[in-house]
Amino acid sequence: MAFTVEQARRLAKISQADMAQKLGMSEKTYRNKESGATRFYVDEADRFARLVGLPREDIIFLVTECQNMAQEERS
Repeated sequence: MAFTVEQARRLAKISQADMAQKLGMSEKTYRNKESGATRFYVDEADRFARLVGLPREDIIFLVTECQNMAQEERS
């Protein structure tokens, strides 16, 4: 089963503020990454996956990018 970044974080019962702190970034930067406005680097994705206790392969890190690609295909 695949989870969005937000779903994975919520399942782990970690707030955005706490996740930002654990990843060593500002809360604003984290929110941008979670929303898909900014991409996760591979090392950040690895740390995120460890923190939420899921394999990185089970977390969808590029939701916005996938949505944009789907919209382009429909055009």
